[in-house]
Amino acid sequence: MSTGDSLVIVGQRRAKTMARRATGSAGGRAYEGVDRRNRTAAVTTDLPLGRVWRATALIGAGATIPVAVQLARGLTLSQIATFEALLGGLFGVTAGVALLVCWRILGTAAHGWSAVALLDLGLLTMALSGPRVVAFVSFSGLEPLDHLIVALSAAWLIREALRAPQVVAAFSPVRTPALLIGGSLFVFGALNFFEARHLLPGALTASTARTVAAAITTAVWGCLLLDAIRTGRAHRALPRGTAAFVGLLSVASLTRATFPHDGRWLVVAATVTLLALALALGSAAVQAQELLARQDRHQLRMHLDLSGVRRQRTSEQRDVEEHLHELRNAVAAVCTAEGTLRRYAGSLDERARRALSQALTSELGRLQLLTERGRPMAVHDIALEETLAPIVDAERSQGADIALLVGGARVRADPVGLTQVVQNLLINARHYAAGSPVCLTTEESVGRVRLQIQDDGPGIPAHERQQVFARGARGSTSHGVAGDGLGLFVSAALMADMGGSLTLAGGGGTGTCFVIELPAARAALSVAERMSHA
Repeated sequence: MSTGDSLVIVGQRRAKTMARRATGSAGGRAYEGVDRRNRTAAVTTDLPLGRVWRATALIGAGATIPVAVQLARGLTLSQIATFEALLGGLFGVTAGVALLVCWRILGTAAHGWSAVALLDLGLLTMALSGPRVVAFVSFSGLEPLDHLIVALSAAWLIREALRAPQVVAAFSPVRTPALLIGGSLFVFGALNFFEARHLLPGALTASTARTVAAAITTAVWGCLLLDAIRTGRAHRALPRGTAAFVGLLSVASLTRATFPHDGRWLVVAATVTLLALALALGSAAVQAQELLARQDRHQLRMHLDLSGVRRQRTSEQRDVEEHLHELRNAVAAVCTAEGTLRRYAGSLDERARRALSQALTSELGRLQLLTERGRPMAVHDIALEETLAPIVDAERSQGADIALLVGGARVRADPVGLTQVVQNLLINARHYAAGSPVCLTTEESVGRVRLQIQDDGPGIPAHERQQVFARGARGSTSHGVAGDGLGLFVSAALMADMGGSLTLAGGGGTGTCFVIELPAARAALSVAERMSHA
């Protein structure tokens, strides 16, 4: 056997093992047992009885309207009972559909079996007690036997709902009712076919047989009522009101068996059956409404969580973009200073070499600090000329004409952050006012220092000045210039974090003038305060 064949066999064995695990047991059978999914959307079935009874009363009140209309038409009591049975069957089908919605969302077996039981009971009741449009639905002598067949099939399904584990992976809400309803209708049709041709044994149509069938039907519903009372409280996944529903069906069956030929009691039995199915519909509707409402709230929470994650991711992405912008500027300054030193080392005088060397060292140190994400600002007293000289020298090495005329001004700022801001402004001047001289000057007042960066370039159009500090904003003069519109946005944010500000001076004349305003150094501030008091 080749190595390839061995790998294929091993892969097939692993696939079979995973398939067995997926089905829930080593023998390949579908999983049956407790619900281990811990679904956050799960809804309790222990709903307040008040809501169930209010829904039932509302449905029952609505049912009285068509019944009253039929009474006004002059129908007989037997026809009224038939109409009520037809209406009850419609309620049963609707309740079954509502519970199928619950089963589809939760996947609990009790909801599935209960839904199938109501569909079975509702559809068969409609077929038996409908307007007799189907040929084989003419149940005169066999009606008690037909009711027994309906009771047996529905009671078996309800018992499965009472006894089923929380999860039955192999449960199918389509195959089971199709087989039961189809089989029951086939039996109904066969019995009535043979009865119409007088082919049935007389014992099946005798009054004794009808009485026995009615008694068995009552016994079936009575035993199921006891089972529902015994297991209903312990079965948390069972729809609310199951015991009351089965009890009403037991009372209706007992009434029908006791007074099989009295039209008034037949109407009473049909009314009780209608009330039972109205209760089932009310309980199912309330539970489906509660479940869907919780699903909506769960989806809303998920949407809010996703929105929060999306906002956080966008914020982090913006932080990365801004950080990369500053890193690119610092790297560009280092590369420029290093390239100038390497290319013109022999022709530069000692002062220029020392200035470029200091600029290179300063930018390397700043680059190291920029690589430390989340670095807190270190605001302290600094001298403007000493802090800005390295970055000015780095820009001068690229041919910029910059005059640093700040004198002995001292401010309270983060030196790394202030250097970033000034570097961004000088790079902008080099890009958008190429060849124009740039002048850095200061104005001091009590407690504040204003650093002005002025160029003689084309300036910023008046209609663009309001958006100049917006994130991603680029002016009409930026065509053909690489950039992402982050420099001024980041600079303004840095100045605000330092307790200062970055503004654009008035647009009189040509050129652009940005103003950095910072608190004066504490030593200078105390001297100024003493002079003002003097």
